[in-house]
Amino acid sequence: MNFTQWCNITSVLASALWLFSITATAQLTSGGDGGFRNVAAHTHGTVTMTLIVVDGDRIVVGLESPAINLVGFESEPGNPQQHQAVENAIALLSQLENVMTLPGGACKLVDIKSEVHGFSAYEESHEHEEHEHNEGGHAEFLANYILECAEIAAVRDVSVTLFKTFPNVENVEVLWATDAGQGATSVVPSRAEFRLRL
Repeated sequence: MNFTQWCNITSVLASALWLFSITATAQLTSGGDGGFRNVAAHTHGTVTMTLIVVDGDRIVVGLESPAINLVGFESEPGNPQQHQAVENAIALLSQLENVMTLPGGACKLVDIKSEVHGFSAYEESHEHEEHEHNEGGHAEFLANYILECAEIAAVRDVSVTLFKTFPNVENVEVLWATDAGQGATSVVPSRAEFRLRL
């Protein structure tokens, strides 16, 4: 896949995330305690995951998490240990099995990108992009994954492994869109699977 194709797909993902954020503002997801929360909010302990089926046989996955969930802090890394924690988190996010698994569909990972926003040293290392610094001090990790599925109709249950990789993650708000429609759900460590409707 060339850079132009990557940009096209990530543009679709960004547009969908924006649309879902608008939808989530108006239609809140029910919490396990009977209350409600906005799936688009920057909440410690919560990660947002988006899955979109494009071109009939591709699944584009987007992940967004406050930095504190993955490394334990959101201010600029101030020592070698904190810098190593950031590098480790980026490396872990670069392996899909640390985030999620799709048992069916004969899917293979064809492209991946993981990065952090809000830590100036790491933003400056991405020379081909322009990142805005988060003036509120809320650094976040972002990851995009593109999968090609030979039998996409067989994709049903998705297992979120992020909880095992990053124990500070308490909840994953999932937004998905397929040819059959779109939906939202919430998964927690004790119930870390959800079903796609294709």
